[in-house]
Formats: sequence, C-alpha cells, structure tokens
Amino acid sequence: MHVSAVFFFLLFFTLQQQQIHNQSTSLSDCEQKLSILQSSMIYLQDKLSKKKSEQELCESKCKENCDKLKKDYCD
Repeated sequence: MHVSAVFFFLLFFTLQQQQIHNQSTSLSDCEQKLSILQSSMIYLQDKLSKKKSEQELCESKCKENCDKLKKDYCD
C-alpha cells in the first residue's frame, strides 16, 4: 500500500507539473498573439491616418479646382 501511495503521489505531482507547464505555454501563446494584434492595430491606425490625410488633401484640391472653374466660367 505504501508503494501505491507513493506511485499515486508521483503521478499526481507529474500531472500537476504538466498542467502548470501547459498553462505557462498557453499564457506565453496568448501574450505572443496579443503582441501581434497590438502591432497590427498600430499598423492599421497609421494606415487609416494616412488615408484620412490623403482624403483631406484630395477634398482640398477638389474644392480649389471647383472654385477656379466657377470663377473662370460662371463669373
């Protein structure tokens, strides 16, 4: 009976260690995925900002051209 108690203790201890290792691995995987998502978000925010700037520049040029055409042909 003493041997089986030691065996079950070692089995339990080994399973606990494996579970701790798996949780650490899962946490590491989550941290890595979070880092990738944060990098992607920063990239997309930068891209959106550039698109907004391009749109504002385009709208400004469009208005400028429209005003010029009105002046040239409507006055």
